[in-house]
Amino acid sequence: MLVTLGASPALAQWQASAGATAAYFHYEERATGGRTLNTERGTLPGLQLSLGYELSRGIRVRLTGTRYAEDVRYRGMTQSGRPLQTRTDTVLSFVDAELELPALRHNHWDFTPVLQAGYRQWQRHILPTGNVRGLEEVYQWYQVGAGVSACHSLGFWVFERGCARALAGYSFEGNVVVNLKELSAGEPSLRLGSKPGGALEVSVQAAAFEISLFSRYWQFGRSNPLTVNRPAGQLSIEEPASQSWLTGISARYRF
Repeated sequence: MLVTLGASPALAQWQASAGATAAYFHYEERATGGRTLNTERGTLPGLQLSLGYELSRGIRVRLTGTRYAEDVRYRGMTQSGRPLQTRTDTVLSFVDAELELPALRHNHWDFTPVLQAGYRQWQRHILPTGNVRGLEEVYQWYQVGAGVSACHSLGFWVFERGCARALAGYSFEGNVVVNLKELSAGEPSLRLGSKPGGALEVSVQAAAFEISLFSRYWQFGRSNPLTVNRPAGQLSIEEPASQSWLTGISARYRF
């Protein structure tokens, strides 16, 4: 934990950070046979806030919120099989709670076990084109993970410390709410299949500044078909299996 000169012992247990981030988002949906149905790709800028507390010597908890927002490229097909190119307004929100256990020291390396639990939300608005309706969806799911962080002192330029972290994760209790009000079919919710994922991060620290390179991966299995009623008749919908990558850089200031 960062200790500021002149801080009281109680305040020294707390640590906060704020920063900016930018990441390349890659999402793709796949048919049962593995064929790619559509992709969404683009750079998402974001902001990140974090608050940590030292419970006891070597045991820390941290709450982190990250939000990305921008439009990305959509490439896919309509239900009739025609090619479709448009943009998707994308808002990704992550809230993570982490528990760091006492570090194990070996050959000047500090190995810290990490446990993580989080909530995710993706607001997805595929924009309409001249002859194709748009589509609004909201994805929500939970994430748990476990892994290790390995840190070592550095003597390179202004950097004092470097760390690498790897987490194995699992996405579960996922669902997507589809806005079909324009079709008079309400807002049905589809249950997504739970799948494993993971995260990698490499960071360097210089005084109160920290720069990180990271990559996150998550996926969902295909949902079960759902039949909804509308005035023109019944409509069957389902969500395909999907994979997502978020790879980028972040810069944070700790205070």
